[in-house]
Amino acid sequence: AASNVAPPPPLAILPSPSVPPWAEIKPLVVASSAVFLRTAALQLALVGAAAMAARSALGGSIPTGENTATAAATAAAIAAASVAAHQIALQLWILCSFVTDSLAAASQALIADAVGKSDPDRTRNISRVVFLYGAGLGAVLAVVLGAGAFGPQHI
Repeated sequence: AASNVAPPPPLAILPSPSVPPWAEIKPLVVASSAVFLRTAALQLALVGAAAMAARSALGGSIPTGENTATAAATAAAIAAASVAAHQIALQLWILCSFVTDSLAAASQALIADAVGKSDPDRTRNISRVVFLYGAGLGAVLAVVLGAGAFGPQHI
């Protein structure tokens, strides 16, 4: 028997030419402001550390004398290596941040589901498991990054 139900119309998602009112945007801005400020502060600290490393590698002075070209080239090479090391540290920091943020996003969804279902036992259990995963992940990252900081000569 054929059904006389018509198929639903196709879904069309179109961009809105208007900006939502502040009352609708404010909760999103407030919720994300702490993460934005944290990220900005970390980026500023890492960029400042790289700049200070480059400055300290140059010795804070301009070389003069007979071997000016050699001294300048040596200082520039040391500064480049120092800045490169800080860039590697920055990339590792960002990688670790993405790994831990994925755990945070998954746990937030699970906790929201348990709270929405008014299940305090499940909420506590999820919190306990996520805490243990987070502590374990933090310990693993600390060991791996610590081993990399000291190099193979210290292992």
